Amino acid sequence: MKKFVHKTGILIGLLIFFTGSVCAQYITNIEIIPYNPSIGDDIEIIGTVEFTFGTPSSCPNMVGYEIIEENPIIIIDVFYDVSGIWQNLGCENIDTFFINNLSQWVEKIVLNTNTINDMISEFDTVFNFDSDTLILNLVGINEVEENNSINIYPNPANKILNLEVSKIKLIGEIRLLNLQGREVRTYKKEARRLTVSDIPNGYYFLEIQTNRGKQVGKIIIE
Repeated sequence: MKKFVHKTGILIGLLIFFTGSVCAQYITNIEIIPYNPSIGDDIEIIGTVEFTFGTPSSCPNMVGYEIIEENPIIIIDVFYDVSGIWQNLGCENIDTFFINNLSQWVEKIVLNTNTINDMISEFDTVFNFDSDTLILNLVGINEVEENNSINIYPNPANKILNLEVSKIKLIGEIRLLNLQGREVRTYKKEARRLTVSDIPNGYYFLEIQTNRGKQVGKIIIE
C-alpha cells in the first residue's frame, strides 16, 4: 500500500456562520486521465464538488488531501476549510490530483470529501461538518456493488447489451467509447437494449451519467 499526504496551507480557525444555509457538499463527478491507465503511467484524477453555500467567486478552499493506493483501489480523502462566514448561493470546486508512476492496476477510485472547521487552540481540535463519497468503477459495470444499481449483460456481447437500472436516475446520453476515450456511439438515456452488432470486436468503455455522478465500465464486444 502506498500513501501520499498533501497539505495546501495552514488553516485559520474561525467561527463558522451561514446565512440560512446548511453546511453540505456533494461530489458530482470523477474523471481519470488517461482513460485506461496502465502501471507506470502518470495519471490525473479530477473531482467535481458542489457546495450548498458560498458563491462562484468565493468557494471553500481545499486545504489538504491524502492519496492511498490499496491495490486495486485508489482512495482519495479531500478536506475543505469552511471556517468563516458564507453566503448561501452555492458554488462548485473542480480539483485535480496527480499520481506519478502508477504502481498498480486500477479497478476503482473512491473519492471522499470532508468539510471541516479547524479550531486552532490548545486542544488542536478539528470539527468535521459534512462528508460525501463517490466511486468511479473501471471494471465491468455488472461487476460493481449492488447498491450502484446498474447491471449490464451479457458481457462479452455480440448483438445486444441489456441495461438494468434501479434506485438511481440516468440524466444524460449513454456513450460507448474506445480505449482512447473517443466516442463510438451514443444511446438515448431511456435506452435499455443497446445494439452493438455492427461495432468492431474489441474492448470498450460504457459511460453512463447518473444523478450520483458518472459510471464507467469496461465491456467486450465479440
